[in-house]
Amino acid sequence: MQKIAIVILNTKINQKVFDFYYNPNVFLICADGGANRLYEYKKEIIPKCIIGDLDSLKPEIQDYYQQQNCSIVKIDDQDTSDFEKALSYIQQLDGFQRIIIIGGLTERFDQTINSLHTLVKFNFTGELISDYSIVRYFNQGIHTFQFSEIEQSKGISLFPQGTQARINTKGLKWNVTQNNPLILGKFLSTSNEAIEKQLEFDSLDNFFFVTQLKDEYI
Repeated sequence: MQKIAIVILNTKINQKVFDFYYNPNVFLICADGGANRLYEYKKEIIPKCIIGDLDSLKPEIQDYYQQQNCSIVKIDDQDTSDFEKALSYIQQLDGFQRIIIIGGLTERFDQTINSLHTLVKFNFTGELISDYSIVRYFNQGIHTFQFSEIEQSKGISLFPQGTQARINTKGLKWNVTQNNPLILGKFLSTSNEAIEKQLEFDSLDNFFFVTQLKDEYI
């Protein structure tokens, strides 16, 4: 059995995705106000830990979770976001085969950009899941990818992490090649489609890979 961790950020919870992945064996963490979101949805589910500077966590909700033996970790550092604090905490625990982030791509644009920044900063190879999309971060190198049960094979996009992403892809309807790199303001691959069950990437640069959730998970 995979050892899975879920981090809930302080954005709207995609309830269908959460219900799909959550079970009592999952290591569940809330980043500050993410605990408010969990409480509003299913307060009977108790996270292992709430971490952050706690400026968003409602006092009555903090009291409730403390009474349920949830660990409360306050970190006052204002140079890191609550998302960063949560990832740093969970990576120190080690041993997780899969880390899923719920939220982080909705509401405020600056927070969405910070979520992508955090993926890069921590070299995070898990999934960042919002109301509609799943974002993954890939380092340069050769990668294979197969779709999960909750995502569709249409609406695929690839974006450079830096100034460019030189990628050879296999399995897309419109494959990307290294001699035509992805460059913001020049060329991007968006709304692409998979024509094979397994995709292959051979990249000289780091990049973001975005898929869309199936309608029943939106």
